[in-house]
Amino acid sequence: MSFDRNYDRSKTIGASEAGAVLGLSPFRSPLDVWLEKTGKKTSTGETKWSRLGNLLEPTVASLYTERTGIALEDPAKTYVHSDYVVSGTPDRIASDRVVEIKTAWTPRSQAAWGEEGSGDVPPHYLIQGAIYLALTGLDALDFAVFANGDLRIYSIVRDLDREREILDSLQDWWNRYVVPDVAPPISSSKDLDALKHRWSSPSGEMLVAGPTVEAIARDYDLACRDVDLAQERADILKASLQAAIGPADGIESETFKATWKFSKESTRTDWEAVARSLSPSTELIRANTKTVAGSRRFLFKSKDGSK
Repeated sequence: MSFDRNYDRSKTIGASEAGAVLGLSPFRSPLDVWLEKTGKKTSTGETKWSRLGNLLEPTVASLYTERTGIALEDPAKTYVHSDYVVSGTPDRIASDRVVEIKTAWTPRSQAAWGEEGSGDVPPHYLIQGAIYLALTGLDALDFAVFANGDLRIYSIVRDLDREREILDSLQDWWNRYVVPDVAPPISSSKDLDALKHRWSSPSGEMLVAGPTVEAIARDYDLACRDVDLAQERADILKASLQAAIGPADGIESETFKATWKFSKESTRTDWEAVARSLSPSTELIRANTKTVAGSRRFLFKSKDGSK
């Protein structure tokens, strides 16, 4: 393996991207990664949660060392596989293991981790860990997870069969889609966000659908009708629960709890009205008026009039 402090990550699949490429990420889709690797989209920026995670990384590393007695080093390098288009930058390295630091802020993200001390980790992180072991040649990896105000440690060991299967799958994906610049198939609802970046200026042309797209449109129409029926039923049941609550704050049993309370009073300022009352000049209005780019709006209408 080689490593580089300033490696161009667009040239390989990063360990943190591999789960998305294989359809296992809860955050990104294969199409999203493909758009970045082919230069059709800039890299995804930090979220509130990832920013907090980055800030806490040194603290969690210290907690891990305090609990285990294992000294850690921040490699601050990107490892590049010599035989596959795969790279990665581990959070920390010890003499005999990789230590990857994670944070789990929500109950849902915390529930994705199994019993502490086990190797029961979310699938996309398992993929990431396997790649780090392949890149470093080490035989063990610990996930140091900061969740619910405490540190949890999970451990996996190197599995050469799993490792080879992952690397072969990633290389195949790269050769099939990135090299020939062919978009991977739509595979996830996350593709709705990814597609917003693919075509920035529609041509204005109206296409004629072939049999394949006709079938997709028919299935979409039926799915929308099912959603509408489900939402109507949910609204009726919600209204029935509210009627049962009546003037009370809520209702509960051994299997559920439902509340229907008034929110606290709040104040809102109508800044538009305030601005009008100040009688701003035309020049001031013009100086603070900006043109906002339009966005694409998807509308669907079936032949029988449903939308």
